[in-house]
Amino acid sequence: MSLSQNCESNTATAADCSLSVSTETITAAFSHGLSNHTFNIFTTILKSRYDHLAYMKKLKGRPSIWMPRSSEISDEGRNDLRQAITRFGGTDQICGMAKLVPYKEWLYFESQLELFIELQAYLPKYKSRGAKKSEKEESTGTGKLFFPRLSDIRNNGHDRLHDLVMDFGGRKMIAIRLDMEYQAQTKVEIFRGMSFGKFDLEFAIKLLLFMRKEMMECDPSLDGEKQEGREGSVNAGASHIQMPTVKTLLEHGETQLAEDVKKYGGHESIARRLHLRFDLEETRMDAETTRAASRIKK
Repeated sequence: MSLSQNCESNTATAADCSLSVSTETITAAFSHGLSNHTFNIFTTILKSRYDHLAYMKKLKGRPSIWMPRSSEISDEGRNDLRQAITRFGGTDQICGMAKLVPYKEWLYFESQLELFIELQAYLPKYKSRGAKKSEKEESTGTGKLFFPRLSDIRNNGHDRLHDLVMDFGGRKMIAIRLDMEYQAQTKVEIFRGMSFGKFDLEFAIKLLLFMRKEMMECDPSLDGEKQEGREGSVNAGASHIQMPTVKTLLEHGETQLAEDVKKYGGHESIARRLHLRFDLEETRMDAETTRAASRIKK
């Protein structure tokens, strides 16, 4: 018997399921057209969902606020839970009401972090075997890292790195995003002169690792209260991964990260470069700081 069928047969109540459900969750549920009886079933599903997420956190070492794929739920023998989620509007609706990060969003975040870590490990290992430095780097001494050719990556046996580079738009696009040099292998000049400004691969890795650590410390809750660490790396209301503010970084003792955020363009600029949500108030403060600095220079 499925979870939802079991609740229906026993006319389960929120109290029977030992749940503490906030007014916010109740309002959201009824705004989606859930009746009193159906809402009781819904809260039971959420409780079962959270128990499963805690299990996945321990098993796979990933944040319990990340919504897994439906296939993963089935693989763990929880077809009843998968069917119940489908019945109550699907994963998108469950994510919104249960404050979970959608699968596609956290997969992008996790894959991008993996790409950067794989690339960082590859560069020093095959530096002497890579392509020659560009004329610009040799003549101006920019000191920028050089992005390896895809053929070299594959020939050196790093198939996973090769696949990640292709998934994220190819070596030229990634090199531009990371402010790296690359060797042109074709006469196509569509990317020539394109730049997003100063950036650093190591900084990107440290920032994303900080965000992941903060999310690991978050636990999903039905009570609508903000969990410790959630505000810095996750938009609690919308359940989306969000770029931490400078204030958040400083509060967690990440002084160097906070300084590097300013160094590499500010909150919004970095968030856009890494495809993260950003805080509008922080963006406004960055703009005011930039205008003030411009006035001082004049």
